[in-house]
Amino acid sequence: MFIDMMQRQRQFPLQIQLLNSLKLRYLRILRAMKQHSHRQRQHVLATIDRKEILIMQVSEVRLNLLKTDTAVKAIGSFALDGAFAVRGVRVMEDKNGHNFVAFPSREKQDGSYEDIAFPLSKELYASITGAIIDEYKQQVEKQEQAQNQEASQEQTQTEAESAAAPAPKKGKSR
Repeated sequence: MFIDMMQRQRQFPLQIQLLNSLKLRYLRILRAMKQHSHRQRQHVLATIDRKEILIMQVSEVRLNLLKTDTAVKAIGSFALDGAFAVRGVRVMEDKNGHNFVAFPSREKQDGSYEDIAFPLSKELYASITGAIIDEYKQQVEKQEQAQNQEASQEQTQTEAESAAAPAPKKGKSR
C-alpha cells in the first residue's frame, strides 16, 4: 500500500499536491462550521467552491500590436491554468481613449454580435482583463522604447556625418 502511494506521488505530483491542499481547506472549513446548521454549511461550501477552488488563473497572454488607426489596438490569446486557451481576444480603445478587452465574438443574422467565449464570474473576468491590459501596456512601452532608441541612434548618426563632412574653405573663391 505504501509503495503504491509512493509510485502515484512520482507519477502525479501536482495532482496529489492539489488534492492534499483541497482536503486541508475543507477540513479547516468543516471544523469552523460545526456550530452552523446544515443549510448554512451547504451555502458556505458552495461559496468556497466558487471563490477559492474554481477560479482559474491566467497563465499566459500573447498579443500582437496593430499599427492602424482603428479602434482595435491588439489581437491575441490567453491561457487559463496552462490547460485552456482562448484565441481572438482584442484590445480596443473607446471614444474616450480608454482601453478595454473584447472577447471573441461572431455576428448574428440580425447584425448584432454574440460572444463565443467569455468568463462567467466577475472575479475571472477581472483577472483575465487585467492580465491582458497589463501585457498590452508592457508591449506598448517596449515599442515606444525601441522607437526612441532608433530615433536617438539616427540623430547621433546624422550628427556624426555632419561632423565628418569637410568644413567649407575660407578664402577667395575663383
